[in-house]
Amino acid sequence: MSEVSVEALEIENLNLRAELQRVRQVATDRLVFIRVLETFVNDVDACSRRLRNDLGEVSTQVANRNSSPPVQAEEEE
Repeated sequence: MSEVSVEALEIENLNLRAELQRVRQVATDRLVFIRVLETFVNDVDACSRRLRNDLGEVSTQVANRNSSPPVQAEEEE
């Protein structure tokens, strides 16, 4: 009877090790996905910052243009 119990424990041990290996694989896959997603978010944030800077430059240019007196063309005789 003790041999059956030892065999059952060994089988259970193998099953637990296999389950542990599957859990590790899933955790690794999720970690990789999170890292890729984090890189994507950082790239989008950087692009958004550059776009806001560019829009600020355009707004400044337009404000400068609108605040300066209009240039009058010289009349030809």
